[in-house]
Amino acid sequence: MKTNPLLFIFLGWMLIAFSPALSAEEITVEAEGSARYYTGEEAEAKRNALREAQRNAVNQGAGMLLTSETEVRDFDLVSDRILSKSKGILKNYEILEEGPQGTEYIVRIKATIDTEVLEGDLRTLRTMQELTGRKTIVVFYNSKVQGNLPFNPKNPDDYQVISNAISEVNSVLIARRFDVIDNDLEKVLKDTEDMLLAADADFKEVVSQKAADYGAQYFITFSVVLDIEKGKRINEVRLNWISKLQNTTTGSIVSAKSVTSIKKSREDFARGADYYFAAVNQFRTVARTITSEMADDLTMHLYEWLEDGMPVALRFTGEKSRHASSFLRMLQKVEGVKQVKTINRSGKEMELRIYYTNPDIDTLLNTIEEIFYTNRDFKGFELEVSKMADKIIFSMQREE
Repeated sequence: MKTNPLLFIFLGWMLIAFSPALSAEEITVEAEGSARYYTGEEAEAKRNALREAQRNAVNQGAGMLLTSETEVRDFDLVSDRILSKSKGILKNYEILEEGPQGTEYIVRIKATIDTEVLEGDLRTLRTMQELTGRKTIVVFYNSKVQGNLPFNPKNPDDYQVISNAISEVNSVLIARRFDVIDNDLEKVLKDTEDMLLAADADFKEVVSQKAADYGAQYFITFSVVLDIEKGKRINEVRLNWISKLQNTTTGSIVSAKSVTSIKKSREDFARGADYYFAAVNQFRTVARTITSEMADDLTMHLYEWLEDGMPVALRFTGEKSRHASSFLRMLQKVEGVKQVKTINRSGKEMELRIYYTNPDIDTLLNTIEEIFYTNRDFKGFELEVSKMADKIIFSMQREE
């Protein structure tokens, strides 16, 4: 019997198309995980090593789908969260090898990754990265905290080293795709002077208002304490850098970091330029390290907020209690509001916490105002918006 060769081609194509092992929605990888191993704690070490192997398997699968170093870095930051929350990324796995090796417990697995499920999480990651590019950040130096050494021994009022430090911070943020408001030395001096004159109780409000004036959604404040400790043979210049990253609108702290850098030398730093140059080098290293960590924190926050919603505290005051009920119903219909919780309510006043999946607070405020003025329950009223500490305040007033 003569066999049609096209039949074999067709059957071969069907076999490939419907073979689970070769499905376009699956990839198979091998990965290894390790954990510290202590005698008598083998079960816990195995669990930890297996979890790391699973995470590494997912990272390998993601690495085949990601297209840039930034995507790879950001995915690595949020991979634990993706693995714990997403169901079905790891369709199955097989332990190829396991057991203690010295002080480590090693697990090696062969895992099947569902790329369709993984792509869904990567879409959230890419949305977060798009938002990152629209997040504006401004950096301020807090001169109210200082050490016993001037930054420039020849000119104590020289803030060029601070301006250079801000440039280092900005360069890290720009490399991470944030939109940075770059201040020149003149603006740095003006901002520093204004903050120095502010009372301690008003400092946070002054800085927050400056960030708002610049149009920044987030702001970083940092203080630097530069001290010298003399020894019989070794002298030390200690640089203590403290930074905070805050949301301009809500005032909430996204990240807080501090680091101490020590420069040792047999030379007498107090003689002048020696310690100055040592401090400049410390500034650069510390600025880049600490800012990179803060950028990681903000990236993780943005991803979490896209999934669960960013918590935003609100206070509303209406003319009557029914206005509070109408405002509550209105919030529940705002696009991007995932959840509304009533913290406290008394008549026409209430305090709320909402979870908003778009980390752009300005968009939230604009949307609330648009809906307010089209809601007939609020006809004849104006909505005043202000901020107090970490709360956004909404107050209804009769139109004049």
